Amino acid sequence: MKKIVLLISAIVFSFAIEREIIQAYYKSYNYEKMGDYKDAIKVLIPVYNKYPKVYSLNLRFGWLFYLNKQFINAIKYYQKASIVYPSSIEPKLGLMRVYNAIGDYNSVLSIGDSILKKDYYNFYGN
Repeated sequence: MKKIVLLISAIVFSFAIEREIIQAYYKSYNYEKMGDYKDAIKVLIPVYNKYPKVYSLNLRFGWLFYLNKQFINAIKYYQKASIVYPSSIEPKLGLMRVYNAIGDYNSVLSIGDSILKKDYYNFYGN
């Protein structure tokens, strides 16, 4: 009986955590839609503090900081996303956008070449 109560408690707790994460993403996307990138970032910070090595959070922060023209932070989070999931191309594409925005075309070309080594037909890598 005790095991069943513990199992049910664990399930309820995991649903509460999942709901918190879903709500944070939902709010973030709504703020982004309104052009309020600062608050889009702010609502995700509590989730990030609990789960700093989650690929999607780092990728999302990279995108939001890019939109908010905080390019140094964008680079930082895109690089973290690349470390968490090294075979993913999306963080590299994000880095290309950031480097293009700041005029670092050598980095854009270098990253584009690295993308083409993984995906020869990638539109953005070409």
